[in-house]
Amino acid sequence: MKVVIDANVWISAAIRKGPSHLLVEQWMAGADIEVVMCPELLAEIAEVLTMRERLRRWISLENAEAYVEMIATLVDLVPDPPDEDHGVRDIEDTYLVSLARDNGAATSSSQVTRTFWNGNAKNPGASRHPRSSS
Repeated sequence: MKVVIDANVWISAAIRKGPSHLLVEQWMAGADIEVVMCPELLAEIAEVLTMRERLRRWISLENAEAYVEMIATLVDLVPDPPDEDHGVRDIEDTYLVSLARDNGAATSSSQVTRTFWNGNAKNPGASRHPRSSS
């Protein structure tokens, strides 16, 4: 399954246990998903995790930087999509819809997160390899 994971899921996974954390953990363990990301999304995650001092109580700056670097290394990083109006409630998220559409990925991070939280992930024990060519 190819997915686009919203920044809020990545951030939540970094600072607390729960469905988002499990999704990222399963993905790291080799679950049967390919994560598609663009520089704009990666920058949003990096900005929130490294620039918001209030998050230091849950994640150190060093761990936040390492987490963002890990994400950048393992995702399928593609160019930023064009700005288009998809009629989504949060106008700031329209690029996520374009990103998913342009790359044949699912856009519902909450649906993907629930699937993993319910233990339906495939291949949870497989090792994760950066940008495999499969």
